[in-house]
Amino acid sequence: MPGARDALDALEADGWLLAVVTGKGRRGLHEVLEAHALLRRFVVLKSADDGPGKPDPTVLLDAVREAGVDIGRTVMVGDTVFDMGMARRARVAGIAVTWGYHELGLLQTERPAAVIERFEELAETAGRLVPV
Repeated sequence: MPGARDALDALEADGWLLAVVTGKGRRGLHEVLEAHALLRRFVVLKSADDGPGKPDPTVLLDAVREAGVDIGRTVMVGDTVFDMGMARRARVAGIAVTWGYHELGLLQTERPAAVIERFEELAETAGRLVPV
């Protein structure tokens, strides 16, 4: 997606560790990340193969532990109510993005900490929610 790589660059420049928690299978996740030369950007990868599905927070909490990060210094970025529900259940700040699967009204039912409309807003929003 346009702006995605720049957003990852900005997050890394600000000192964020990056992880993926997805409902996709491990094989598909690796294929997509390798195809876009992004695999090595993430310190932890969690897929549907690693535990219960979203909105259960287990896989997110496992990713946080494996990354060695304090749960209070974690944000979850997502485009579905399942992502935002997982963030809420894990007690991490959820950043809902408006360009994905679920519309804004539906995303807001899970009370995200922030909503963004463009990738360019991600690093600033994450830093405002959890200063690095």
